[in-house]
Amino acid sequence: MKKLLSILLVIGMALCLVSCGSSKPKNVGNVVYDYSKLNIEIVDKYLDNEITGGQAYNQCIDAITSELYQMVDAYSFTPEEKEIWIVLSQIRIYFETHALSDENESILMYRNDLAKLINVKER
Repeated sequence: MKKLLSILLVIGMALCLVSCGSSKPKNVGNVVYDYSKLNIEIVDKYLDNEITGGQAYNQCIDAITSELYQMVDAYSFTPEEKEIWIVLSQIRIYFETHALSDENESILMYRNDLAKLINVKER
């Protein structure tokens, strides 16, 4: 019985540590957080050569178009969310200007900046 309780305690602590490691920052709303995670996924596909720069740009534009409709009226950004939107703009501008380029250093930096802001694993 003691061994079983010890195992359950260890499993519970491990699950707690895992879930606490990548939680949404408290001053960031769900829409901004979800959109940010989506952009990280798009950048990762680009960095892994699964999609081209042009495809990444189009996916970013498609995502922001759908997200903007959710945010337009009654949404005021926290300072943390404003900082996130600056990095998201840098990602969009990168794909807009480098769609045909093989240079990935800047986009990786922007991706990791965004990951830090929303508590997601860096690359």
